[in-house]
Amino acid sequence: MPQNVNDLPKTYKSWANGYKKLIDTAYKKGEDFRKGIFSVMPTENWEDRIVEIGTVAGLSAWAVGGRANQSDIKEGYDKRLVQFRYGKEVAIGRVAEKFQGYDVRLTKRATRGLGTAAYLLQQKAAFSILSYATADTNTYLTGIKGTTVSALGPDGKRFASTLHPCSPTNSSTWSNVLADNAAVGEDALKAMIENLNNQLDDRGNRRHFGQGGYIWVVPLEEFAEASRIVGSDLRSGVSDNDMNVYKGGFNGRPITVRWVPWLSEVSSTAHFLIARDAMEDENLLVLESQPVLIDDYMDDSTKTAYVRVEYIAETGFVSGRGVCVSVGTGTGTYTA
Repeated sequence: MPQNVNDLPKTYKSWANGYKKLIDTAYKKGEDFRKGIFSVMPTENWEDRIVEIGTVAGLSAWAVGGRANQSDIKEGYDKRLVQFRYGKEVAIGRVAEKFQGYDVRLTKRATRGLGTAAYLLQQKAAFSILSYATADTNTYLTGIKGTTVSALGPDGKRFASTLHPCSPTNSSTWSNVLADNAAVGEDALKAMIENLNNQLDDRGNRRHFGQGGYIWVVPLEEFAEASRIVGSDLRSGVSDNDMNVYKGGFNGRPITVRWVPWLSEVSSTAHFLIARDAMEDENLLVLESQPVLIDDYMDDSTKTAYVRVEYIAETGFVSGRGVCVSVGTGTGTYTA
């Protein structure tokens, strides 16, 4: 039965309130791929200064009757993360004269899409750091922010670089990228494990990343092969069927193979080995001052209800330590 036009504003308001649940369900439906890779933390600040704290010098001899030597803790590179507000809203219905029954279905689809859009933004904004690890500009964030967003770190280098300076006061360099662009395979995994072991701290000492195990993030096209490499009893793709030393892990350290959809959107070959213990350094960061918020409101002047989504957050990195990257093409040389 047709509704009285005078009742429609109240109907719109009722729809908006109910559609919040549709949006929330669509938003929460997706897997949070950031877990185990990014440090996701709340913040009450509009701007945060994230500082890389230098490593503490080793213990030294303590003379009888004397005092222990005091450690000099220094700041390394720092990164300023400024919160950015994202949002979108959908008008629930139109002015009463334009109301038609099929608007109900169209509005449901539109509002449900808001939840999906919020989820995609949350995930893609974080993983854009890795998506553009070998680039100078973060193309994804540039597109949604409307201004050029640099993909370079505080040391002036790409996230994946062969020439990361150890600190502002130590020009010794370290690499977190395979120079031969090795494709997904056993040789690449071996080289990545060695790279993580050899990455340097601010004093120029090896960090020996990987004590807590690894996450190997690979393209969908290589997921099956990577899974065979770490899951087979015998070596994958090798005719002599030697024992697979990477079965389930390496030297008692687990290796987990994962696929992140949005990395494959940018490159179908790039892959990443992430040391689980590097999470303690909070090198890959997401700071949220407003988690995804879904609300509704009524504009009395137009008698139209709106449902909207708001998200205030920023993502960034101070250092590429603890992650090893390969372009994965299997050809050429990476020298940036």
